[in-house]
Amino acid sequence: MKRSTDCFAAFLYVVSILLVVYTCGEVTDNLEEGSTDGAFLNHLKNELNVLDTQKSLLPKAAPCEDNDDCGNGVCSKKFCRCYLGASGDSCEIIDQCESKEVECGSAICALGEKGQAYCRCEYISQGYDYDTKTCKACNCGDKSIHCKFENGTKTCFCKGGYAQRFSECAGRCDGASGSKCGNGGTCNNGICHCPKGTTGDYCYDVDWCEDSRCGNHYETQCVYDPETTMGKCKCREENSVYDDKVKDCFECDCGPLGNCTFVNGSKICKCPEGYSIRDSKCEKCDCGKDESTLCILRYSYKECRCKKNYSERTGYFPKYGKDTRCA
Repeated sequence: MKRSTDCFAAFLYVVSILLVVYTCGEVTDNLEEGSTDGAFLNHLKNELNVLDTQKSLLPKAAPCEDNDDCGNGVCSKKFCRCYLGASGDSCEIIDQCESKEVECGSAICALGEKGQAYCRCEYISQGYDYDTKTCKACNCGDKSIHCKFENGTKTCFCKGGYAQRFSECAGRCDGASGSKCGNGGTCNNGICHCPKGTTGDYCYDVDWCEDSRCGNHYETQCVYDPETTMGKCKCREENSVYDDKVKDCFECDCGPLGNCTFVNGSKICKCPEGYSIRDSKCEKCDCGKDESTLCILRYSYKECRCKKNYSERTGYFPKYGKDTRCA
């Protein structure tokens, strides 16, 4: 709409020039004929006034090299074209600020979307309070664009892909794009709501794990424990175990049924009932559940410690084959 108005004003300006040229021709012809009638001179004066009026309707624009030369606009074909809500040769005027329709006190009156003016503070750590018309501390984190107060409520304006969560800008969660909430967090309106003991945009930061509580080795990791709402240290490799004393992981294999731990730097295997340790692994060791008190696996043989009235015997047993048992 603005462009068509500008073109119409330019058209009127050109027409006015043509009229003046035509009128000047008439005046010249009459003067040559010796006319003393002042009507032609008055007519010329009126046409010049019309010309000035039409010229004032032409859009003003300052020459520019790039967009930096046009405050609230763009540089197009070497001239500034202003955004909606801005004016001036270099688009330096924000209309609602100039007319005092929007007053910001000591804050900055800026041009927002759709040509609407708004108040912002000089520092990103401050937010504008529309009630008191002052800037005050308002930190929405490093993912925010700016912050404001309205009716006493803090509002964060966040960068693309982020939204306000409590008092800061946080990453938006969206299962479809792969940004999911971790550690049992739930996604609500694009924001992760984290369980107790976790923080971060997607709840992956565990409070207990701060300050390298599990050491600084790649093999170790600190994970969230939902039962305690705290963290715990574990190893990345399945056959490794964490030693809390030295805060590191060591290979620890006690067999598929053994439970391996490190205590004060020493490996300890705990075997289930019916198994015993041989060569640092749990192996089946049965001397008779009711007849024995202990089954021990040596390097090349099995040793049975038997209850009273039973003795260790090595030989062939119909049910077990060749074995050592209490009988």
